[in-house]
Amino acid sequence: MTPAELRLTATASSELRTLVLPDGIEHAAVITCTVVRRADRTVLIARAVVGLDDGDVATSGDGFHLEVSPIALARLAKAAAARGETLVVVHSHPFPGRVAASPIDLARPRLTSAAPKPMWSPGTHVAFGPTSSSAAR
Repeated sequence: MTPAELRLTATASSELRTLVLPDGIEHAAVITCTVVRRADRTVLIARAVVGLDDGDVATSGDGFHLEVSPIALARLAKAAAARGETLVVVHSHPFPGRVAASPIDLARPRLTSAAPKPMWSPGTHVAFGPTSSSAAR
């Protein structure tokens, strides 16, 4: 698997931060991306940041352990595929310190059935924190 690079404009980064880090609980968003394949890496160029609302996610009573609805992801993946784009799912780890994918993040199922073959794996998840981020695919 080649390394991947996610590129966001300052505006998209600010929008993402506003959507997933508004308070001390987990939130999620989706970034739709154009895929550019290079010999040494895959580059994902952010096209839109899409916030997920209460109908698209469920959290445990403590505000953590967020689950994004597969129906919402399928809807977003289908729309992105129609534009020749792919998805990157982002959720917050709203606590200080270095962010890393948790065991729960790493165990999430991949969404390969929701995307056509030419697309880069939409099973990518990014954990986004106040000072760092971490990706797993």
